Amino acid sequence: MEVPRTVTLHGLPSCPLPEQTPLIDLEALGDFPAGGRSGEAPRSAGQRLLFPAETRSIVARTGDGAFQGLAEVDPSGDVDVLLWPLTRPCTLAAAPHYPAAGGGRAIAHHPRENVVLIAGGDAGQTSAVVGALTFRTDTGVAEPVDAAARHVLFEPRAHASAAPFGDDLIVTGGEDPLVPVERNRRVLENAEVFSVQAHKFLTELIELHTPRTRHRSVLLPSGEVLLIGGHDGDGQPLALLEAVSPMSRSSSLGGLANLEVGRIDPEVLSLEGGGFLVLGGFDAAGAPLPDAEWLSADASAHLGTSPIPAAAHVTAAPLPGGGALVVLGCVEPAPPGDDDCDGCGCEASSAALWLEPNLSVYPIEVPPVHRPWLIPAADGAPLLIDGGALIDGGVIGEGSGGEGSGGDRIWRRFNPWRVRFEPTNLPPLPPVRESPRGAEAPGDAPGDAPGDAPGDDLTDDAADGSGGVILERPLSLDPGAFLWIEETSRPRVRGLRTAVRHRFTRDLALLTLTHPEDAGWPLHLAPARPGAAVYGDRALELTEAPVWLTDVDFADVDLELRWEGSVPVVYLNREPFGDAERPWPGGSEGDPLRVERRGATVTLLRGGERLQYALGAPLGDLVGDPVGDLVGDLVGDLVGDPVANPLGYPTGYPTARVSVGFASGPGRAAGPTILRGIEVTRVVPGKDGRP
Repeated sequence: MEVPRTVTLHGLPSCPLPEQTPLIDLEALGDFPAGGRSGEAPRSAGQRLLFPAETRSIVARTGDGAFQGLAEVDPSGDVDVLLWPLTRPCTLAAAPHYPAAGGGRAIAHHPRENVVLIAGGDAGQTSAVVGALTFRTDTGVAEPVDAAARHVLFEPRAHASAAPFGDDLIVTGGEDPLVPVERNRRVLENAEVFSVQAHKFLTELIELHTPRTRHRSVLLPSGEVLLIGGHDGDGQPLALLEAVSPMSRSSSLGGLANLEVGRIDPEVLSLEGGGFLVLGGFDAAGAPLPDAEWLSADASAHLGTSPIPAAAHVTAAPLPGGGALVVLGCVEPAPPGDDDCDGCGCEASSAALWLEPNLSVYPIEVPPVHRPWLIPAADGAPLLIDGGALIDGGVIGEGSGGEGSGGDRIWRRFNPWRVRFEPTNLPPLPPVRESPRGAEAPGDAPGDAPGDAPGDDLTDDAADGSGGVILERPLSLDPGAFLWIEETSRPRVRGLRTAVRHRFTRDLALLTLTHPEDAGWPLHLAPARPGAAVYGDRALELTEAPVWLTDVDFADVDLELRWEGSVPVVYLNREPFGDAERPWPGGSEGDPLRVERRGATVTLLRGGERLQYALGAPLGDLVGDPVGDLVGDLVGDLVGDPVANPLGYPTGYPTARVSVGFASGPGRAAGPTILRGIEVTRVVPGKDGRP
C-alpha cells in the first residue's frame, strides 16, 4: 500500500543548492525488501508524492550526488529533507549574540524532533550565559531562543550537560559563569527543560539529587537521562550516577551503579548494542585519570575496567559490536620553554587504543595532535581532527608546531582493516590565528538583546581565512553528518555531511564492493577487533571474533550465506547462532546457510532442514550484566513501536532491532571459515515466510 506525503526539500543558507538543479532523486527506505522505491521530486516546496506505507526514512540526492540528505520519518505526516553539499563544511549558525566566545556550552541533538540545542556558556558578563540557539536538522534553520521574551535559561549556566528528554530537551546542572574565579562558583543543583514545540525554556525547574557540573548526560533505555561524573559544590569528583525521568520530572539514585573513580569532565560513550563507556577526566587536583569503566545498558551494573594511560585530553568513538576507539592527546606535558607549545600545556603527542567489551585493549599508532576529537562516522571508521592548540596567547601561525599540531588540521579516517589513521579528501580546517577569549561585545550584559539579526555572518570561512579552536566535543547527527563550534571572536556553528548511510540503508553486493581508496577494505563491514578477519579476492576469512555489518540494524530479516570450510556463526546483536549451543541443522559442506529472524524466533536453515531457537538473551547479559532481564515489556511500552523509534532505544526482545555479525564456527576441523557471499533481505515486521 502507498500513502501520499508532502515532501519539502531544503538547502543550507551558506551552502545553497545550485539553481540549475530542477529535480532531486528520492529513495524510500524501511523494513521492507528492496524494490522500485525511488523516484524524482521537483525542488519546489510542498510536493505531494506516494510512498510505501512502511517507509521509515527518505534519502534525497541531486543527480550528480553533490548534494545529499536523509530524514527518518514517522509512519505518517509530511516530510522535510535537508540537502547538504557532500564532504564540504558549511556554516550553520553565526549569530553575533549567541553563541559567544568562551566555551562551556551544553549541546545535544534530539533525533526524533530533528533539532539541536546549544545553551549557556562560559561567556563572562554577557547575555550569552543564559542564551540558547536551535538548529533544525530537517530544514537547516538556525534560530536563537528569544531573550526579550525571557524564553532563555532561567539561570546563567556554564559547563552544564544537555540530552533529549521525552519530546523536549533538558539542560542539567552546571555552574555560575558570572563569577570569574572558577573555584568560587556556585554549582547548580537543578535542571531546565527546553520545550521544542514552544521554542523556550520552561519556568519550572527540576531539582537534582546533588549539585553537579562538568559532567555528561546520556539516554537510558527507559528514556531517563543518566548523569555521569562531574564535581559537586565542594569541588569533589562525583562517582554517583543519577537519573532524571521525563515522566515524573524528578531525579533518582536508585538501582544505579557507581563509578570506581569520580571523574570531572569525563568522556562518555553510548555503545552499540547497549551499555556505556566512561573514561578520561580529572581528579579534584586537576590531574588526568587513567582507565576506562564499562557500565551495563541500564547503568545498574559496573562491568569492569580496561587499563588505559592518563592523558590531559581524551576522545573516543563507538565501534561496531560494542567496542570503542580511543585517542589520548597531550599524553606528555610540554617541557619548560618549549616555543612550539607555550601556553598549550602539552606537546603534540598522542596515543590510540582499540577497546573491546571483554576489557581487551589494543594499541594503535596515531599522528601527534594537541586537542584530538574523534567523530563517529559510517562504516565503522571514525574521523579524527585536531581541534587546535593555543600558543602565545592563542595565536597559531600556519605550519606551527609540526604535523597535526594546529597548522596541519587535516581530517583523518580510521581504517579498521589496516588498523591505522589515514588522510581523507575532506577540506582541512583553516589554521587558528586568534584567541576565542576576550571577544565579548562592549556593553553586552545579561538580558541585552542582540544588535544584529541572526545569521548575518553565514560564511564558510572568516575573511582572513582563519579557523577556530574546537573546545567542545563535535556532535554526531547520524553516521554521516556532524557539527561543531569553532571558537573565534564570533564563534560559528559548522557542519559536515560525508555520507547518507544509516540504519535503514540496504546493503547490496556485500564482499564485492571495496572502499574506493583501499581494495583491502570491504565496504560496510568492520571487524570487532584488530585481525578479526582477512579480506581478499572478494572473500572473508573469519576468526572467532565477529565482523559486523556497519551502521544498519533490522527488525525481521533474512540472511543467506555462501561459505566454505568450517560453518560460520551468525550474531544477532551479541547473541551467537550456529555455534555449539545452537548449531546449524545437518547438511552438506557448501550448502547455502539461511537465517530468518521473526520477532523472538530465529530459524536456521540448511540443506532443506531447519532448527528454531529463541532470541532471548537480554542485552545486558551479553556484556556480563548479572542483573537479569534489563529491558522487557515495560521498556517496550515506554518507547512504543520499535520500528518507528528514531532514537533507537534498545527495547529488548522480542521487539528489539538487531545488528548482524559473522564469525568462524566451532572447531574449525574443516579448515578456516570463508564467506564468499552475504545476502541481506529486510522483511516487513510480522510477515511470515520469505517475502
